[in-house]
Amino acid sequence: MLSWRLVGGAMLVYVCSAISTVVAAGAGTPPLDRAVSAALATAGFTGTIEQTFRARLETTLGRRIDPKLAEIGRLLWFDTLHSLHGDNTCGGCHSPTNGFGDTQGIAIGVQNNDLVGPHRTGPLNQRRSPLVVNAALYPALMWNGRFNAASGDPFDGTQGFRFPFPEGDVRFSAASNAAHGLTHLLQAQAHMPPTELVEVAGFTNTCPHGVADTIIGPAFCQFDDGIGEPVPLPEPITGSRNEPIRDKALALLNATPAYRQLFGDVFPEVRQGTPIGAYELLLAACALRWGLMLVTHDAREFGRVGGLGLEDWRGR
Repeated sequence: MLSWRLVGGAMLVYVCSAISTVVAAGAGTPPLDRAVSAALATAGFTGTIEQTFRARLETTLGRRIDPKLAEIGRLLWFDTLHSLHGDNTCGGCHSPTNGFGDTQGIAIGVQNNDLVGPHRTGPLNQRRSPLVVNAALYPALMWNGRFNAASGDPFDGTQGFRFPFPEGDVRFSAASNAAHGLTHLLQAQAHMPPTELVEVAGFTNTCPHGVADTIIGPAFCQFDDGIGEPVPLPEPITGSRNEPIRDKALALLNATPAYRQLFGDVFPEVRQGTPIGAYELLLAACALRWGLMLVTHDAREFGRVGGLGLEDWRGR
C-alpha cells in the first residue's frame, strides 16, 4: 500500500535529478560564447554541474539515485490524478520551462485552463511560487522559511522538521521521522501541496447548498464549482482538513493499478500484496488516525492493515 513517505521520496528524487548541465563552448563558437565560457571558467564553472550535484546528493544520501523512483516522481509532478479538484499539481506552478518556477507573476492553481505558460488563466491564488531548483539543499523552505530542519541540515531529520499548525513539531518530529523513514526536509514538504485548497484540492463541497463553511468563510463559496472530488470535512479536534485530504489523495493513488505497480517495482512493502479497495482504505485510515475500533464483518480484508483494531458484531 502506498504511503506519503513513499510519495514524498519519489518527489524528492525527481527534484534532485532534474538539474541542468552547463556546456562549455569549444573552438569555432561565436566570440561572445567564447567570452562567456572564459568568464564561467574563471569563476570556477566546469560544465559538469549535473554530475557534481548528483555526486554530492548521492554522497549525502548514502545511496545512488534510483532512476525508477525518479521516474515515479516525474509522473507525480505532472499528474493531476492525486489532485482532488483534478486540474493542478506541482508542475502547474513549478514548470521546468521556468527553472521549476512559476510562469505567472501570481500563481494560478485550481480552476485553471489546463495550460502552463504565458497563456495560463484562472483565479489568482494570492501566492508567488518559489523556484524548486536546488531546493534539496535548502535548510528552510517557502519565502518565510516556515518549513525548516531543526538541525539546519535538510538531509538530517534526527532533530525533526518544523512546520506551522496543524503539523507543528509533531508530525515530522525526530521520533516520527525515524518511524516512517523520513530523512529529508523535501520528503516532509511533499505532504503539504495536496492539502492546499487554492493550489490543488479545490473547494468542492465547502459551501454545500450555499451554506458557507465555518472554517474558510463565505468569501470562497464562489469557488465551489462541484468539480472533482468533494473536499472532506475538517477534523473536529484541529479544525484542519490537511489529514483528511491527504488520506483521500492517497486513496486515489492506491486505487490506481499503474501507480501500485510502479511503486511495487521499487518498494517491497507495496509489492507484497494487493492493496485493499479505496473505500476500505479510507475507513481504515480514519480509524487509525483517531485510534478507533473498526466494526466490520470483513476481518480478512481489513486485517491486512497493520495496527488496526477490529470487531465483528455479527456473531453477537
